Amino acid sequence: MGVENNMKTRIRAVNALVLCVFAMPLLCFGQAGIASGVRSSSYGGWGGAFSSSATEGDRDLVGDVADMGDVAIRPHIGLWGVWDDNVYLDRDGEEVDDFHYTFSPGVLLTYGDPAHNYMALNYTYEMVRYDQETAADYDGHHLAGDVHYEAAKTTFHVGDRYTQTRVDDFESSEELEKRINILHGDIERYISSKTSASVNGRYEIHDYEEDLYVDYDEYRVGGRFYYRIRPKMDVFIDGGYGWVDLDPTDMVLETYDTPDGSYGDAEYQEVSVGVRGKVGRKTEAMGRVGYQHREFDDDGIDDIDDWIMGAGLATRFSSRFTGGIEASRRIYPWTTVPGNSAVATEVTPYIRRQLYGNRVSISGSFTYQQTDYYDPSGEQDRDDEFYEATAMVDWKPKDNFTVGGGYSYSRNESSAVDYDTERNRIIARAMYNY
Repeated sequence: MGVENNMKTRIRAVNALVLCVFAMPLLCFGQAGIASGVRSSSYGGWGGAFSSSATEGDRDLVGDVADMGDVAIRPHIGLWGVWDDNVYLDRDGEEVDDFHYTFSPGVLLTYGDPAHNYMALNYTYEMVRYDQETAADYDGHHLAGDVHYEAAKTTFHVGDRYTQTRVDDFESSEELEKRINILHGDIERYISSKTSASVNGRYEIHDYEEDLYVDYDEYRVGGRFYYRIRPKMDVFIDGGYGWVDLDPTDMVLETYDTPDGSYGDAEYQEVSVGVRGKVGRKTEAMGRVGYQHREFDDDGIDDIDDWIMGAGLATRFSSRFTGGIEASRRIYPWTTVPGNSAVATEVTPYIRRQLYGNRVSISGSFTYQQTDYYDPSGEQDRDDEFYEATAMVDWKPKDNFTVGGGYSYSRNESSAVDYDTERNRIIARAMYNY
């Protein structure tokens, strides 16, 4: 019995780690929707190896863990088959439909105690192949690494997220290949039984394959002060300073006749308040709401003053029924027009219900995103609204294997002429974890 309980404890800890490996950007910075404006074209909101883990959408799907010395090895593999009625996000009424499959093997490696001090590395390869539109084939890579250390009064965490995939870019209503890397770190020091303080930093890289889009880097450093108001609940105040450096290609500079260096480099200051921990017996929350002032190096571009947000709330209605909501609002460069900026607000509620002894699960989510684009004078130049609804049913015939299917509908409505797009997808998937 003791061995069985130890194994169950370990399995729960590894399962929590898999979620932590991909959720830390939100936990450290309250930055839900870190890549607002783009979504992976291959998996959308259907869950899978690229969202939180190889078992996203079924986080109880955890089998035994293989060991190699002190390193725990957890291979995973996913296979999706998708019929898509608008492969290229066409917006002129001549949509192309096709079937494609995604093959995604990967492995999670952990060293140490996943509940306290550990190192972790999770890699997933993404191979997407189309039946007819072979020009749309691509290969993607997703890598997440973390180092976490807890001492008596200090907690240290550093993590890196790298993804190279194809995304739906709503600025242009096109699908584009893009590389994103986000490096983040946080050191928290406990001052007393009710107070603690931390310093944190983040470095983002956004690179497009197409020369007509502008790559950019973003840096942020900040500090945070926590105060415990309940045994498992903290409130905090957060302040940060950031830089945004854009790297327009020669093609962009020639197209827009923009002098090098005046595309939209900026610095910003922000302050926010937030909460973390249990806000109820069955509900946990983490996030912040605040204000940002952004100044541009080019005096011809007006400053931006707007509110920002990054938050998530999860609740357990019953032992088999869970749900939550994620919300974000952030400012980022409009990477297709010189000097322009975008402000994106996104809200995603989701639910999941287990049935028949937890062997069957049904899940659903809805995403609404509004993006306002502003020209250098601060006037609104364009606004977009994006909707996506997804419903899935999964069956788990074995503890480490699941199969399922579902449907996804998305629509983007834009004030720009001919930028509206609509897409229907029928999804089948199978996932296995060692």
